[in-house]
Amino acid sequence: MYNVMEKVLAGVALTEHDRAIRQAGCVDLLLHASQRLDALVLQAYGWPSDLGDEAVISHLVELNRSRAAEEDAGQIRYLRPVYQTVNFPKSRKSHLSVQKEATASRPILPSDEIARIITMLEVMRGEGRPLGVQHLQSCLEIPKGAKAVAESLRHTLEILTAAGSIYRTDAGWFAPRRMPS
Repeated sequence: MYNVMEKVLAGVALTEHDRAIRQAGCVDLLLHASQRLDALVLQAYGWPSDLGDEAVISHLVELNRSRAAEEDAGQIRYLRPVYQTVNFPKSRKSHLSVQKEATASRPILPSDEIARIITMLEVMRGEGRPLGVQHLQSCLEIPKGAKAVAESLRHTLEILTAAGSIYRTDAGWFAPRRMPS
């Protein structure tokens, strides 16, 4: 449908198949709704109605930067404040303070293989990005006297990869976050 919409916008002659899609898919209605929505969004942000795609993206990037600065200063603009502020603290902790707390409360690497797998998955999901063995090791409290820790971690990562719980990328191992059921 969107390919046909693009053809309609470009003024390209439609084939019989395209005309059937245009009719059955209500492409003209979708086009009208899309253009109206674009106009309303531009108006809501106070932007000129003739902005091109590149300019819209530039404005959005700048808006994102300014909102991030506001949030760092503790000013958060919720869409539904009554609902959203119940679950989140009023002040936002700085990245540095969160890092300090994280290093102070690193989980202990269990010697039991099942517990180690669970702990490593939790750490990896919490990081939300690919990790190498050394970074993963720095996220864990290693018990004194533990031997061949890196090899043990690598072995566990291979087990998790074989089980399909994590993926190996060029940047390291990655554990997708689980969606609540």
